[in-house]
Amino acid sequence: MARLKKVKPLSERAMAYWLGLLSTQGIIYVFKVGNTYINIELLVGLMAFVLLTLRHSGEMIGQIKKTDTTIKVYLLSILISFVDVVIYFIQDRSIKVQSYFNGLVMLMLSIMIYYSIILLKKYQMAVIKGIWHGLIINVIVSALQYIFFQRGSYFTFNDLFPQNGFYISIPWTVAQTKSYDPHWLIYSYRAQGMFLEASYFVSALTTIILMLAAFEFKKNSFSKIIITIIAVFLSLISSSGNFVVLTFGILVYWFATRKRTGLTRKQFVFYMILFYLALGCAFFIFEQEGTDFSIGTLTNSLLESFDGVKVSSGGNQTRVAFMLAAMKLFLENPLGVGYNMSSTVLKSVGSTYATFSYVLTVLLEQGLIGLIAYIYLIFSHINRLRIIKNKKSKGLAVGIFVTWIFQVVNGTGFTYLFWILLAFAKIEMNRTDNAFKEEQIE
Repeated sequence: MARLKKVKPLSERAMAYWLGLLSTQGIIYVFKVGNTYINIELLVGLMAFVLLTLRHSGEMIGQIKKTDTTIKVYLLSILISFVDVVIYFIQDRSIKVQSYFNGLVMLMLSIMIYYSIILLKKYQMAVIKGIWHGLIINVIVSALQYIFFQRGSYFTFNDLFPQNGFYISIPWTVAQTKSYDPHWLIYSYRAQGMFLEASYFVSALTTIILMLAAFEFKKNSFSKIIITIIAVFLSLISSSGNFVVLTFGILVYWFATRKRTGLTRKQFVFYMILFYLALGCAFFIFEQEGTDFSIGTLTNSLLESFDGVKVSSGGNQTRVAFMLAAMKLFLENPLGVGYNMSSTVLKSVGSTYATFSYVLTVLLEQGLIGLIAYIYLIFSHINRLRIIKNKKSKGLAVGIFVTWIFQVVNGTGFTYLFWILLAFAKIEMNRTDNAFKEEQIE
């Protein structure tokens, strides 16, 4: 019996760790159902949910009953959107409604991750440790992608996990000898780590950095600063507008959590030394024979990153065209076209296939009711965390806010990391509510 008691916490700690680790990727799938890829994180989340329910059935049922009202409202808007699917199907019988049900399955599996993390509240640091190791893996993969690209080759997991939307940074001359779909090829370096594309990687990177900071994981650790700066460095030399959002997120966190007294002189000197050591490591790693990296490359990348946020830039002109097409479709269907149906419907009526903004996706799929429910969920969480007034809560609030910005500008949606972030927020809010009730009783 004593042995079983030891095994139980160990296995739950392992669950927490793997849920954290696997949330830092978006490419590893275990099988495919129709056009839907079932990511390994979803499978692990399902297993964790089932095991935790068997072990702590009362507690799990209690957590489900106490699901945050904002999440209930948002989920209800998704269920109601089935009416929109039916209405649109009556107008166009050629449309495939299975996208709605595929979306529901993926959503259900994602929510299981959310409930599992809440039940594993004792092992939050195990989740964070898994996320930290995931960050290291992403940095290593992104560095390999850069080194291979600069040496006239490429590095990708696309051959192991082939799927639509999986972009590959590859020199143009090498691409001519391969049979990849040209639509998913990029002829310049883009750090994407273990994700389908650079924007998902930078969004995840930002969320991870803010999570680690909120939990004060490896505070003042040299290894953490080295890995973080190299990750930011790789994002910068990708010449992506997402870098602007990343730096904005870090600045917002700093202003939200800094002490009124500011840094002491010793702290300032310490951080400056660590910064330059980390920057030196980055230059040492990437300025190797056979690459064309230089300080000029860094400067040009920074300028291109800021240019990438301009609406007038070439890439953003395409995004605007896609957004306008989505907005036109919404005006024709003000009630929405149904959850997870936007891509299917856009393809059926024109040459576009995405909205490039999750806010626009929610509006198109669930109408104004869904959009209000979505915004209510986001800002209700932020506000309740903000008033708790401790560093972790403020950090989580900033994490949700900055992740929401990525959802607005890139359409990243409710990722696994975002569900974990919401679960951490729920744990923190529950802790505060319980403390308040205990004070009232006394």
